[in-house]
Amino acid sequence: MALWLILSATLVLKLAVVLLLIPKLTEYLPYTIGGFVDRYDNIAENLLSGNGYRIYPDTSETLLRSPGYVLLLTGLFYLFGKSLAAAQVINILFGLATAYIIALITRQWVMPRSTSPDGGGNIEWAPLFPAMLFLFYPGIILAETRGGVESFFILLLTSLVFFLYRLICFNRTRDYVVAGVTLGLTMLVKSTPALIPLAFFPYLLLRAKSVGVTRVSVVTNFAAMGLAALIVLTPWGLRNYGLTGDFMLTSTVKGTTAHQGLYVNKHFGSGRDRDPLLIEATDQQSAIADELGIKHLHGFFNVFYSVKDEVNFDRHLFQLVVDEYKADPTLLLKSCILNFGGFWFLGKSSSATYLNMALVGPLLLIAGWGTYSGYRRRFNITPLIIVIGIFIVPHLPILGVARYHIPLIPFLVILATIPFMKGPVSGGQNYQFAL
Repeated sequence: MALWLILSATLVLKLAVVLLLIPKLTEYLPYTIGGFVDRYDNIAENLLSGNGYRIYPDTSETLLRSPGYVLLLTGLFYLFGKSLAAAQVINILFGLATAYIIALITRQWVMPRSTSPDGGGNIEWAPLFPAMLFLFYPGIILAETRGGVESFFILLLTSLVFFLYRLICFNRTRDYVVAGVTLGLTMLVKSTPALIPLAFFPYLLLRAKSVGVTRVSVVTNFAAMGLAALIVLTPWGLRNYGLTGDFMLTSTVKGTTAHQGLYVNKHFGSGRDRDPLLIEATDQQSAIADELGIKHLHGFFNVFYSVKDEVNFDRHLFQLVVDEYKADPTLLLKSCILNFGGFWFLGKSSSATYLNMALVGPLLLIAGWGTYSGYRRRFNITPLIIVIGIFIVPHLPILGVARYHIPLIPFLVILATIPFMKGPVSGGQNYQFAL
């Protein structure tokens, strides 16, 4: 009963903060608050209008955005009209579901069988702390104010980690299959988790003998996981094949974003803010399209009148970036370093960047402390470290901005809780919150 009271109170408080408080602070905060972002709403509106999967009625069908969040928005628009409030409420509900999964991961695998400090009742209080820290982390609250992909993506990514823990624990084919389905669904929202299985495979092989599992079973189960993910992704791939002649599972933003990232990093130290530089990069991209004779509609992401032009232009931009990095490998190293820092801190303006440093910096320091403490005391945190590390990797040569690290907050808050937990180094079963 107490747990449900806590969740109910949290829901009411989050609704008040997201719907009432934050909008009144918009002019005082250096962040984008509210509104629909990244053109997902344009595609959803065209789907509802019968115009197909396109950004504008007179432009071509597009691969610019993966379909997961678009289909969710389409359903919301069908039920409630184009309502930002409906999107915000569903974001808050996604956040509560994510917090619940954080508590499950913490209780079942990272800090098993935690109990309340006073020993009273049956509530396992310790897992609630990272869950509540997640719910009221500023970056999460700001994401919930927007009609954007983050809250949905975070829920799916955290669910994926939950199922990865299950397959590690039980090594059952069905757990691998469920993880594969979840991976496929997550990639239908954003493709950045694609490298996670590749990082987990060697980890599973290395630990197989020590936990009494044959490597053959790991390989066969892993193949089942990959097949399950592919089955989920196949309709999107077949749709794209019909349009372009290529079986594409990702969106057409890699080249565009890599070109923007290179432009921003080449102007590092100029004293200019991120957003003006990104706008200049998009102007340059539009000029390149004009030189190639590609008909397009200029915008932050150019919109095309031929889907093949969209695909080929994105590939062309990516090749331009690759060629420049080949000509100057030190520029690639510089970009990776800057993108790593930008992944955590870079905001649209210098004031946003400094505020990000003040907010994110302490969390990273405590999470680092938690990582050290967790390994020293034999908490089961390696899966979290793998996910965090491999999630960062594809951003390094492309573009790093602070909003990109938000999906990792569930795992950082778990790590940040560990230093305040007490329990036997031997990995005993009776952990409790130390404060």
